[in-house]
Amino acid sequence: DVSKERETVSVNVVSKVQGGLVVDYLSIKGFIPASQIIRENQDGLDQYVGGTMDVGILQVDRRRKKVIFSNKVLKMKPKQDISKLISQIEVGQTREGRVTSIKDFGVFVDLGGVEGLIHISELSWSRVNHPTDFVKVGETINVFVLGVDKENKKVSLGLKQLQPDPWVEVSTNYAIGTVVEGEITRVVQFGAFIKLEDRLEGLIHISEISKERIEKVEDVLKVGDKV
Repeated sequence: DVSKERETVSVNVVSKVQGGLVVDYLSIKGFIPASQIIRENQDGLDQYVGGTMDVGILQVDRRRKKVIFSNKVLKMKPKQDISKLISQIEVGQTREGRVTSIKDFGVFVDLGGVEGLIHISELSWSRVNHPTDFVKVGETINVFVLGVDKENKKVSLGLKQLQPDPWVEVSTNYAIGTVVEGEITRVVQFGAFIKLEDRLEGLIHISEISKERIEKVEDVLKVGDKV
């Protein structure tokens, strides 16, 4: 819903055109005039292409299905006291936040004036190929506060902590000697990974695949096999 002018949103920068940037917000195309972008260096507008930018909504033209955004209006807003905001955040809290950007190494979340990071290792108990498999820019999510560095104004967050840890009951459900069935999810040089349940994987080392000597794992096991 982009009906509220001056609302702050995060947009994906698609391309540079004459006079500004073409952006995408939840599949809605928009435009940021060059005059509405505050640049912190002398580089051109190309530096923003492919990234995200926090902007305010200047104008919504429903008839033309056109949205004009501005980066400048955010800089004109009164700055919040970050120190005061961060003092209210404590380890162990569950907070609501908005996903502002997604990188290969993790996800940045706005907690209402303070930005925190969910490292890729804290997104899920299972293996994470890329953070975009779990969250989307602009999405509102609940996060767990793992750490607060008040001196450097950094907040570490987790998403997987709000889900049951599958490893808690591993020793009970998977006793040594138990025969279990699972699906092969990955084949690597040294073995194959098998999915035992939604958030739990095991490893079959190449030496444990067959009594016969095998040269390549894929000669015996393939992704999708049930074993």
